[in-house]
Order: sequence, then C-alpha cells, then structure tokens
Amino acid sequence: MGKKISGQGWFAVKIEMRGTRPVAVLTGDHFRPDERAVANAVVGVDGKESSISGTSPVYLVKDAVVSIALRASRLKRGLKLVDCHDGPRGNPCGKCRKCREAQERMFTRVILGSLELPETDLSKRLRDAVQQVIGLPWTDAPWSGPMADEEVEEVFEELGVTPVKEGEKK
Repeated sequence: MGKKISGQGWFAVKIEMRGTRPVAVLTGDHFRPDERAVANAVVGVDGKESSISGTSPVYLVKDAVVSIALRASRLKRGLKLVDCHDGPRGNPCGKCRKCREAQERMFTRVILGSLELPETDLSKRLRDAVQQVIGLPWTDAPWSGPMADEEVEEVFEELGVTPVKEGEKK
C-alpha cells in the first residue's frame, strides 16, 4: 500500500473575459499534492508566455476550492435571480444560456476569491487590500484531503474541460 499523501492538489485556472465579465476557466491541468514544484514551474513558464501574448496567466486553485465552487454553481437558489422559468413548476431550467451564465458567475466568484498568487510581500499586501476594499470572500477547506483521480475526472467532465495528460503539450 502506497504512502498517504497529505494536503491538497491544485487545478490550473485562467481568467477569460466573456463580454464584460471575467470567467474562471479550468485549463485541464491538475497537480497532485506532491507535484507542487511542477505546478510552480508550469505557472512560471505560462506567466512569461501570457505576458508576451497578452492573455491571462495560469493561477493555481486548491482542490477543495474547486469542489466548493462546483457545488455552489449547482445550487438552484443561485439561479432564482435568473429570468428563466422553463424548469419544473416555473423554476429555472439550469440548462439555458441564462442559467449557464449564472452558474459560471457563481463558480467564478468562489474561484476568484481563492486564487493562489505567487508568494511575494507585494502580492500578499495587494490581495489583502483588494479583499478588504471589494469584500472578496476567501474559500478553503484545509481539512480536506486531495481529490482522487476519479473526482478530478468528474470535475473536468461536468465542466466540459479536456484534461491534459501527463507529458502532453497543449
């Protein structure tokens, strides 16, 4: 039996603009808890490439945060504010464009408050200042263990993301 890995893994996330709103999008990369050095290297390389191309850099988000964000996006009460009545008993259907956008917004809200920025004194102070000014929530479940490979695959499948296989280039 293998050694139990403690801690959590990380999903790689990019921030894309859809119209006038930011949307958190999983890239398809997932790193196990023992792959932190690899994750940091990917973030570093992508950061350089994204600054040249003008796209969003890759950010890391803990397994538990993605799990919580996914559960939050599934909540029907988050859809109550959507002008959709195509579901049972006049409730939101959860499948139309308006409902999907509401789910994206909920997922993104949770993710944006918990992005792991490169650890520098400036980034810590900036994060604290932004969170205090605009009231970003911070999400974490430090007691949660890493996601199993099957759970990671389920997240990718539900969000329609093609996972990146080990050693594969995007």
